[in-house]
Amino acid sequence: MARVVGERHARYAIIAAQRAVCAFLDREFTGPRGPIWTVHAMNLEQIQDFITNHPYLWSALVLALIALAVNEALRTVKGHKPIPANEAVRLMNTEDAIVVDTRSAADFKKAHILNAKHVPMAGIEERAKEISKNTDRTIICYCGIGNVAPQAVAKLRKLGYTRAYALKGGINAWQGDGMPVTSK
Repeated sequence: MARVVGERHARYAIIAAQRAVCAFLDREFTGPRGPIWTVHAMNLEQIQDFITNHPYLWSALVLALIALAVNEALRTVKGHKPIPANEAVRLMNTEDAIVVDTRSAADFKKAHILNAKHVPMAGIEERAKEISKNTDRTIICYCGIGNVAPQAVAKLRKLGYTRAYALKGGINAWQGDGMPVTSK
């Protein structure tokens, strides 16, 4: 009998603890047969309290969002936004775009886009005339994962190549989209 009473008190203690935790976390406890831990939306007062109690966290979040928005807006306005693989294929077919591989020679030998010219990033400014003497020609630069080609495009644009684009995601995204590569 003492054991049953002790187990019953333990169950009641657990239920009381669950109710206390639920009340503390602004959650709902409906009992052992109903749903447990129902989440309620935060009301405006709770959000304001959280913001006032964590000003550094919120200011960092706001600054990060502003920086992201400004970066994307500048890329769109300046035309430096990388183009996806299907847009690159369209430019290759309709405008006879020149494709430039900015990776290392070893990576170029392993696999590259068909008819691509190999001009490493380090020598892109000096070898720009090898790419095309016509500054109005469409040029598509790519790298391994899409982080170096935009820098090459920026350098080419400074040299007057107004129709230079970077391939979004580099050759990895190109291959991921099922586009062909060659090692010849």
